Amino acid sequence: PPGKVAVGQTYVVAWTPVGLDPGGGYLLERSRDPSFATILDAQVTPLTAASFVASQVGTYYHRVYAVAGCDPSKRSPASPIAA
Repeated sequence: PPGKVAVGQTYVVAWTPVGLDPGGGYLLERSRDPSFATILDAQVTPLTAASFVASQVGTYYHRVYAVAGCDPSKRSPASPIAA
């Protein structure tokens, strides 16, 4: 994540690619809680970046999974959490 952004501002989260199988992608989750007890947003993309809008003041937490194209229920362990 980019660090501090203003409320209403769009920001981009980017990560390092891994070898995905055909049809695979990345699941990016965003939460206000570092335990991810409540997920605010989730996006699946074949790209190595996703954008969000900072809708409130405070810290947002992000994590990424690689998702198998052959079986979307199969995913990697979560990336380290980024705030």
